[in-house]
Amino acid sequence: QYTNVYVSGFSETGSLLPMSIHSDSEESLRSDVGFRADYQWHTPHFVLVPFVKATWEHEFKYSAVPITAGLADFPGPNETFFGPAEGHDSAVVSAGLSIQWRPSLSTYVTYDGQLGRDHYNSNAVSGGVRVSW
Repeated sequence: QYTNVYVSGFSETGSLLPMSIHSDSEESLRSDVGFRADYQWHTPHFVLVPFVKATWEHEFKYSAVPITAGLADFPGPNETFFGPAEGHDSAVVSAGLSIQWRPSLSTYVTYDGQLGRDHYNSNAVSGGVRVSW
């Protein structure tokens, strides 16, 4: 997956020493290799579908997201600040369960996580209802 993000520059207003943030663009190039498994368990009243997904993700182009700033109203040197030096490898895992109550109605709950990457972890639990017609 390739991503390019462009952030427009801007200057603060309304302060005694307004900052000017320079525009910048950053790139990310990631690869994922893994598997997904699920099973449909049919009962008399619903279909239960548990699943698990696991991948290894490698980031090829992460650059610690530099931000360059200076004082807007005064000439002088700018300063560049860097984000955390995140690692390049992580495990991306998902597990969940859906219940199909009718052909047009189901509910689900899912866990998603990105684990093992230096200076970065992400965890989320989501759930919902799917209605189709």
